Amino acid sequence: TQAQVLLEGKIRPGLLSANDYEDWYVFTIKTEKEEGASYMVSTTADGDLSCEIQPWSDVNVFGFVSPSCNLTAKFTAGTYYIRIKHLPPVAGKRTYSLMLRAQ
Repeated sequence: TQAQVLLEGKIRPGLLSANDYEDWYVFTIKTEKEEGASYMVSTTADGDLSCEIQPWSDVNVFGFVSPSCNLTAKFTAGTYYIRIKHLPPVAGKRTYSLMLRAQ
């Protein structure tokens, strides 16, 4: 419920403080033009962070391989959540940026 919307082509800067373990973002592929198109969720960070893309229940996952951050993938229609989190050991703050872009 706290996921921030990630719009295509817009850079989202973020900050994980030492006591903040993860941030969540959400985007939706909804039109026929968007469905099956290639996209990349690109991330940059000033330290070690994990980035995961997880399809929501409205994504048809039959034969679907979940995409990875910083790699181009074809997305089927539906909602996707992105989790950015500290890698162990959790120490200090980390800044990062995140962007969804068509390829």
